[in-house]
Parts: sequence; C-alpha cells; structure tokens
Amino acid sequence: MSRSVLLIFFGVVLVATGAGMRLVASAALRDRETTLLNARPSAPSQRTSYARAAALPPARSAPMSIRIPEMDLWNQVAPADVFISWNEGVPAQTWQVEDAGWYAPSGLPGWGRNVVIAGHSPVLDPEVWERSLFRVLPYLEPGQVIELFTNEVVYGYQVAQVFAIPAKESQDQEVVAWIADSGDERLTLVTCFPPHTAANRVLVVAFPIGWRKYEP
Repeated sequence: MSRSVLLIFFGVVLVATGAGMRLVASAALRDRETTLLNARPSAPSQRTSYARAAALPPARSAPMSIRIPEMDLWNQVAPADVFISWNEGVPAQTWQVEDAGWYAPSGLPGWGRNVVIAGHSPVLDPEVWERSLFRVLPYLEPGQVIELFTNEVVYGYQVAQVFAIPAKESQDQEVVAWIADSGDERLTLVTCFPPHTAANRVLVVAFPIGWRKYEP
C-alpha cells in the first residue's frame, strides 16, 4: 500500500472517529438535558429531607466567592446588574454577570433568605471557564457540598435539587418563584444549559449544613 493511500486511509479513520465522538457527546448532552427537565420539582416548597443547620450567623458583608471544595472549582462573586427589557409588552429581567453574579435583592447568607447566584455557561474568558463551578452544575448530585465565602464567615450548603427549566418559561410566575424569597435559608445557583446555548436554565438548590470563620 502506497504512502498516499495510507495517509488517506488514516485521514478517513480520524474524521470518522471525530464524528463518532461528537455524536456520542451530543447524545450524552441530550440525555442529561432530558434528565434535568424531568427532575423539575413542582414548586420551591417541595423539599428534600436534608438536615438544616440549627443556626447560621448573619453575614455582615456580601458574598465574595463560591466554591465546590471536592472539585477545586470556584468563582469570584460580585453583585449582578439586572436590566429590564420588554417583549410584546411583558417585562423580562436580564442579568449581566462577569464571573458569577449575586442577585442582591435575594439577601445575604445567614438571614433566612434564598441567596441567588448566577453564572455563565460558558464564560468568554477561558481561564474563568477552566475553574468555574457553573460548568458542572448540570452534573452535581444531591449531597455534594458548596461553600459560600464572605469577609468573615464561610457558609456550607448541601445540594438537594438539580433540575432544568426551559428558557421560554423563565418569566412565568411559578418559575420566578425559584429565585424569590423562599422564607427559609437556602442557596440557589443558576446557569444555562446546554453550553453555548440558552435553551434551558439549570437550577441547583442547596440547604445550609454549617459554617466556619473565614481565615484567608
């Protein structure tokens, strides 16, 4: 077999292998999307049995960063800018975040509120994307721990629910309720899925399990 024929043969194999891998990856994304959409609870009041911490000290500063210790993933957190747009006479909120955005009206940790933080999937900065915990939100499992850092305290939350909502429903009242005041202490993380699209919103809901003093 001549060298040119060999090169053509290996080229065809590489192309076929690459196409096959893309098909497998695409199928895996569709399966995960279906799983997340089917996992959607009926309402924010539908809770799991995860234990809650007896008491958390009220934060005296805004969240600075958020981490998943076991994965060594983290994001800087800053207050999110919220813009109001109108679609056929209906107001819609758009959050503008760089690394991760804390929705300030949701409240501070330790005050018995629903602390809401959003992040991109993916972000434009590859360095941020490499360390960002928001790229793994669709794959988190109940029981995993998330830490939220303020100037003085690190708050621990345990994942209880991971699910998706179609973006076209994101302004519905029952969907907005997930980022509204829930009447209890919880952490809600929001991102888009699948990557490079805004087809769905993935939400991770976690409940407090403890705290420790922040020691830089």
